[in-house]
Amino acid sequence: MEQVYTPLAIDKVIEEQEKPTKTYGLDLENGRIIGIVDGKDAVMQAILKILLTPRFNCLIYNDQYGNELSDVIIAKDASVDFIKSSSEGFVRDALLVDSRIIGIDDFSAEVQGDECYIEFTAETIYGQIYISEVL
Repeated sequence: MEQVYTPLAIDKVIEEQEKPTKTYGLDLENGRIIGIVDGKDAVMQAILKILLTPRFNCLIYNDQYGNELSDVIIAKDASVDFIKSSSEGFVRDALLVDSRIIGIDDFSAEVQGDECYIEFTAETIYGQIYISEVL
């Protein structure tokens, strides 16, 4: 049987477009929805949510969402040096799952008691986002 090919009208081909990243804007301190965010603001919110969500502990998320850094910080046998040296890898693994985040630069971590203070610049498709967070 002879194959029949249907010609494709080139003028009707639509170029790939970036999908919108609109999502609910969250007031994470008060647990409230405060509107809609998109673009850079949506990525910043996603970064903060990923950093604040422990991986494997929330049934609503798959096993790729969240981070494992809190498990390291609260481990009784983890040294300050281990936490400081491994925290960048945990953060990088957690954030690079999001396709809007291209890379992590200028990472630093300081440990005070049972808290880890992290700072870094996230390279995103919308530009750089500076993050300073306590975990």
